[in-house]
Amino acid sequence: YAQGPGGERRKALEERGATVIEMPAVEPAPVLADLYARGVRSVLVEGGGEVLASFASSGEWDRVMVDCAPLLLGGKGAPGPLGGEGFPTLAAAARLEDLQARRRGGDLILTGYRKGCSQALLSSVGA
Repeated sequence: YAQGPGGERRKALEERGATVIEMPAVEPAPVLADLYARGVRSVLVEGGGEVLASFASSGEWDRVMVDCAPLLLGGKGAPGPLGGEGFPTLAAAARLEDLQARRRGGDLILTGYRKGCSQALLSSVGA
């Protein structure tokens, strides 16, 4: 998915077999709607803070996996995992449920589901 003309980059991607879709704005809801129309039913989103923030604020997600490396990083100017506006208060923050933790090598992988999404999905299929 791209915004505006792609030129050489588009050509290079298409030569490698990619399908490039141009959209006026690359935002979660229209991208997911287009993918759904193409038969895609599962999407892995891996990106920087701005991409992750756009999905978090849109509500167009059901599961999050966080890779926690055994490192201490940070400081006053250090970026967090979410860019954009973020959530202004704890009450407005995206809530997770059904948390799981597992190790992968030296890292800890935390997995959680968006609060209420599992129940909503089960209700939508009549379970």
